Amino acid sequence: MDETGVAEVVSVTKKPPGFKDNGAEQPLYAIQAKMYLPANKYSNGVFRVKISKPKGLADKVPSAMDHGLFKFDSHWELKVGKLLEVHISPP
Repeated sequence: MDETGVAEVVSVTKKPPGFKDNGAEQPLYAIQAKMYLPANKYSNGVFRVKISKPKGLADKVPSAMDHGLFKFDSHWELKVGKLLEVHISPP
């Protein structure tokens, strides 16, 4: 039952410093998104979601989506309202 959908970023929070990549500190953001299309289909229950676009986020591990909401960490600062293409599958 893998399907494609669209999610919207609803919250972006910068995490405290501490992540280092090759000795340089990298910013890390906690992102929360909710299903945008088809919203009603995933508003009840738990599913797995993986970001497919934008490509820079496509390597994110699948996240649990509960009642249409899911969270992930990113080194990219996304803007609230940004649309993400996602793949949805059963838990």
